[in-house]
Amino acid sequence: MEELLMDPSFHGTDSNYDFKITKFKIVTPKGLGRQREGSNDCAVWVINWMMQRGENEYKIEVDEGSRLKIALQLTLHPFNDERDLMLAKSLEHKQDFIKGNDLELN
Repeated sequence: MEELLMDPSFHGTDSNYDFKITKFKIVTPKGLGRQREGSNDCAVWVINWMMQRGENEYKIEVDEGSRLKIALQLTLHPFNDERDLMLAKSLEHKQDFIKGNDLELN
């Protein structure tokens, strides 16, 4: 990485920065948010943090509601190529459930 940063073609001007990223001091921000110990909700926590844009001082709550909200946003988004298939399967599942049929996940 340092070689890349030191290469003159990396910079838009003729200046050549003489710094080495391996010499940077590692600083952990104060009040940095953390997910619950032993949690497997890493992606959900990060998505919630990104949606809040750093508000609430990293006080991110991950629960069933936040998981469901993210799942629905991803599933129903117009850019989801599988959206129509998922909606059709959901309707099929609901109809089978109402009829009391045994359900199998395909």
